Amino acid sequence: MAEINQPIPKVTRADLERIARRDFPSNFEQAMSKLDCHATNGHERFCAAAMKLARGDVKRLDHYLSQDFRDTLANAEYPGYMDQVAGPRQPSEVQRIVDSDWEQYQEWFNK
Repeated sequence: MAEINQPIPKVTRADLERIARRDFPSNFEQAMSKLDCHATNGHERFCAAAMKLARGDVKRLDHYLSQDFRDTLANAEYPGYMDQVAGPRQPSEVQRIVDSDWEQYQEWFNK
């Protein structure tokens, strides 16, 4: 089977602050306080994924920060893959889905 290239986002503390200001403008401090509990030891990527899924809602942010980090990452970064890749698929079709998910994530991340 051909190898699938699944990109992995690089997220910094500065990225988290930028996204929190953008997505949680009236609750920036509250959101950052919640993220600070998780944004250590390389968990910035998990925090960004939780913010993406929360869509600006602090209660939803709590929810996604309390989920298994693998579920949060997969659903935020690869929603198409999670929805569409069940059972055997051609590697080129899987790669197309992964690439589409990556484009969608980058569009959100870089708004």
